[in-house]
Amino acid sequence: MRATVGDIIGIINRLIPPELAEPWDNCGLQVGRMDWPVHRIWIALDPMPAVVAAACRDHAQLLVCHHPLMFNPLKRLDFATPLGAIVQMAAQNGLAIFAAHTNLDKAAEGINTALARRLELSTVEPLTAAAPGCQSAAGHGLGRLGKLVPSRPLRHLALVKMVGRPDLEVGAVAICSGSGGGVVSDFLLSPAQVLVSGDLRYHDARTVEAVDRALVDIGHFGSERIAIDLLKTMLDREFAQMGIGADLVACPLEQEPFVVL
Repeated sequence: MRATVGDIIGIINRLIPPELAEPWDNCGLQVGRMDWPVHRIWIALDPMPAVVAAACRDHAQLLVCHHPLMFNPLKRLDFATPLGAIVQMAAQNGLAIFAAHTNLDKAAEGINTALARRLELSTVEPLTAAAPGCQSAAGHGLGRLGKLVPSRPLRHLALVKMVGRPDLEVGAVAICSGSGGGVVSDFLLSPAQVLVSGDLRYHDARTVEAVDRALVDIGHFGSERIAIDLLKTMLDREFAQMGIGADLVACPLEQEPFVVL
């Protein structure tokens, strides 16, 4: 079956409902046309210039990303700016760019559920409620809360940046992909002893420390790179069932931007 950009987006939106996205978010088609034919798709975390250039060189027609290319309305499109150069490059090479962002974070089978499986948590449920009015709310929500069996000291769970007593016994874990500052209050209302996330803030660390809880900061990139394999697995399965003959390529270029010297 020959597919178009619109066909692929329809599949993604069925699996990852766009109505789950936060009001400030900008999920969906960023650049391109719905009627463009697609036979090669790249999947990446960020639509960075190097990623877009590589996808164009590889003759891809669609780049599916987690992070949107555009968050705010544009007043002008200057091709001399980094954003403008990406749009120009994509348009000239017939590359559509699509983003599934906070809807992928919240989806029942999205990034947070995948992280919970990596941590081997049991009895997993959303840490926060799904979007109000979402017609398919079962299992959706931001973050995840699960049990760690058997329980273990915090020092056995964390090998990275953390807040809290190393000997704190951890039997329940809260997780949130990306930036976790917005769910700290939900974490503190939950039975979890530790929140695993990225971009955690100093004053949140002090608050958590004061109530003898813990934070584990695995970084924004570290908590979300799983999105690439997750999206590829989802689409591989759907393409096989539907007889879609498009190639799927997991972007091999992206790395953690922060380096400790």
